[in-house]
Amino acid sequence: MKKDIFSIFCKSCSEHPEDIAIVYIGTEWRYSELLSLIKRFSSSLSELGISKGDRVLIYLPISPQWIISWFAIASLGAISVPISPIYTPSDIEYIANDCGAKLVICLDTNFRYIYQIIDKTEIQKIVVTNIADMLPRWKRIIGIATDKIPRGKVAKEKNIFWFRDLLKRDEMKKIKEIDPEDLTAIFYTGGTTGMPKGVPYNHLFIYEAAYWQRRLRCLIPEGEDILI
Repeated sequence: MKKDIFSIFCKSCSEHPEDIAIVYIGTEWRYSELLSLIKRFSSSLSELGISKGDRVLIYLPISPQWIISWFAIASLGAISVPISPIYTPSDIEYIANDCGAKLVICLDTNFRYIYQIIDKTEIQKIVVTNIADMLPRWKRIIGIATDKIPRGKVAKEKNIFWFRDLLKRDEMKKIKEIDPEDLTAIFYTGGTTGMPKGVPYNHLFIYEAAYWQRRLRCLIPEGEDILI
């Protein structure tokens, strides 16, 4: 069995296509729907020049966009660098330069932070989304009308793209062969003893972590697990 995380996810989607994969603010996506979105976004990232080994900052809160971004990046053999949505421009600048990020995916409310530092980094393109972009139109309208959805100003430039527009592309046609030993993510430490340090993870590590977590479920009663 292939042990890169995108191939494993595709297998799960083929086995449970109609099961619910995500519930977000009352909106549901089935595994088949989620996989289609991931393949569309993967195709768009490829067109934007993202390929194997490229670093991509995921500057988002946990959301459907985060999940789509994570798997789409993995499908290309590129490397996700998730960072906290509360990071300041100086934090982002340091991490972007430390990992050599080529593209960043961010909320419109955080766009100004990226815009402040982009010229000081190797970031070439920005993908922007609103926290409610994946919700049905009627929910977005109500949210905007009641001032429940924060929105930020976004510049109109050739290197700036909207997440929702990138989901309109055709799905990726061919899944790339990926070595499970290849790097898939870099997580940065909190920086309590100095500057944050990037911790690399390959596909196999994440697969094994998930595998052993599932194996332990039958040994440790739910709610009584204390792992060291």
